[in-house]
Amino acid sequence: MAYAEFLYPQNKSEQIETLVKSISIFKEKKKQRENEMNIIVNGEDGLILKTLDIKSTQLNIEYFYNDDFLQVHRDILARLKTPNDKGIVLLHGLPGTGKTTYLRYLIGEVDKRILFVSPSVAENLMDPTFIDLLIDNPNAILIIEDAENIIMDRKVNAVSSVSNLLNLSDGLLSDCLNVQIICTFNSNISTIDNALMRKGRLIARYEFGKLKIDKAQQLCEFLEKEITVKREMTLAELMNANNTDYAEQNIRPIGFRREHVLTEN
Repeated sequence: MAYAEFLYPQNKSEQIETLVKSISIFKEKKKQRENEMNIIVNGEDGLILKTLDIKSTQLNIEYFYNDDFLQVHRDILARLKTPNDKGIVLLHGLPGTGKTTYLRYLIGEVDKRILFVSPSVAENLMDPTFIDLLIDNPNAILIIEDAENIIMDRKVNAVSSVSNLLNLSDGLLSDCLNVQIICTFNSNISTIDNALMRKGRLIARYEFGKLKIDKAQQLCEFLEKEITVKREMTLAELMNANNTDYAEQNIRPIGFRREHVLTEN
């Protein structure tokens, strides 16, 4: 951590105050509250941050996720808490398996400033206005949800923004900005550009899946839910087990479509 000490005569106090104000803009910005996230939006003079409070999430990793995730979580948390670090975290898997829940938990566990990057903004990571924003917020963590199009293999997607991510996470620019990036997505890891997963660049990668039967039963008992688990379940299925699943209800077709179906049957 750098610091400066000024020795000056009393009649120069105004000049010193001006100097301190001018250099204070480069002071590392940390979160003001435990559960806050900054949304990147367009302002009159470029990109600006809007601070939002995030729902506090108390999470017992040992109960809510399969056993192989615990060490991955420890590695992620240790790196995100390391000052002036860089690198990429890739979190993927089926919808409803706890990726967003885990992100909420992480936000409350780290002191660094969290910047939420929408996919549209993420496509222009090397835009001067975005770089200017990062210069004003060094040592931050970027979160990009639904990042499929951003991190897709460049051989498949010609407009992929992988090269931009590489520059921010492991290029010359990363040495100055010290930015860490968390990308979440639902697609298979095989569609992701291999360059993102090189050793030294990748902090961690994890595929969230359905809870094993014994883990799901253990979580039910921890949550005091009177449920007997007979199959692997997503976290969303288990947490909402007593709610009506409208998606699986039979929808009777009406009108001409119904007559057509009845005729075919």
